Amino acid sequence: PDCLPEDIEKNSQPREFSLRLSSRSLPLAESTLIRVVLEYTNWNLKKAAIELDIARGTLYSKMKKYGIEKPH
Repeated sequence: PDCLPEDIEKNSQPREFSLRLSSRSLPLAESTLIRVVLEYTNWNLKKAAIELDIARGTLYSKMKKYGIEKPH
């Protein structure tokens, strides 16, 4: 288009986009989300599972997997 600056017009070919995530990115995000939701629900596992839209058994499994324990 005529309204674009000349340098943008010259480089109008699509560029490749790469999102590089380490193998730890998803587990870290998941465990962080679980911890945040558990704190939000005052460690009520039933409510946390509902908020996360997962079964309570799945929540227990993920807590075990990530070493998440209710603080004493």
